[in-house]
Amino acid sequence: MAAPNDIVQFGDESPEPEEVKLITKEVSEQDIFKLAKSILVVCAIVYMIIAMLKVFLCSGKGIDEVWEYSKVFLNSIISLVLGLYFGQKKKSS
Repeated sequence: MAAPNDIVQFGDESPEPEEVKLITKEVSEQDIFKLAKSILVVCAIVYMIIAMLKVFLCSGKGIDEVWEYSKVFLNSIISLVLGLYFGQKKKSS
């Protein structure tokens, strides 16, 4: 057993990491709009698919639970995206 003051060597240690260079890119308002639009389109498609399943497969309790959870979940995502998008527009003005 090594004494408390002894230095213990462990195999090959990796050298100190080199300096990391971050690449920054300006994000235009058009890029933010495209991202917000795509998120909203995906949410609308998922919402409509679940709504159609609820309408045509109304025989199960499971789809009712999915419907209730999806209303809350998708509405939260939509509110977040719209808030961030219009908040960004307000800050840039």
